Amino acid sequence: MQNAPTSARGTGRMVLITMAAVVVFVPALLAAWIGFIFLAERVDMDLTANEVFAWLIAAIVALVLWPITLRATRRQFWAQRQRKLGDPDPAKNVPGPPVPKVRIATGDLLGRVTVVILGALALLLISGSQEITTLLTLGIGAASSGPRSAWLLLQLAVFLLLFALFLPVLWLTDRTLKRVPPADPRRRALEIRQDWYLAAVTAWVACLVLGYLFAYLVLTRL
Repeated sequence: MQNAPTSARGTGRMVLITMAAVVVFVPALLAAWIGFIFLAERVDMDLTANEVFAWLIAAIVALVLWPITLRATRRQFWAQRQRKLGDPDPAKNVPGPPVPKVRIATGDLLGRVTVVILGALALLLISGSQEITTLLTLGIGAASSGPRSAWLLLQLAVFLLLFALFLPVLWLTDRTLKRVPPADPRRRALEIRQDWYLAAVTAWVACLVLGYLFAYLVLTRL
């Protein structure tokens, strides 16, 4: 019974945060869109209003949603690792345990920074370029027989992409973990490192799908 008030407070907090974000974000997005349209005209960039909006949405996905999703996914991975067999599932809207802070080696730190930067650039390019969005949309349409099959094809493509990225990362990090005994104090840092890279793969694919859907809506609805 004690989880009910906690869950209710969490739900109410999320509703307030969402409402505040919408009230602030939507006018700011429209203002930025108009501002970038005028800027593109001033510097003689050959961009339509739709293209400006597509690049703006792509920048939000790459620079805001990508780091946030990575952080949230990493925390979920760590909570799942810490959950013992037979333990009850945590209450809804109750955050899991925070990821412990451990010392990150210089090489690992550079690897993470590289992943974040390259991931953001890839999201920006794929989601912002309407040429790429058009090619992807035409490819999905040519390989499907209607909206339903197109959606199923997109889901299959996302699964295959996630599997293709997830499996080698899991294999490489798991090889290192297997060489370290469970009682070794180094193991926790290795587990946290594995969770980070697996979370990065999962979060990037999720943001890629979201970025494509936004770009598709800009392309076909504006």
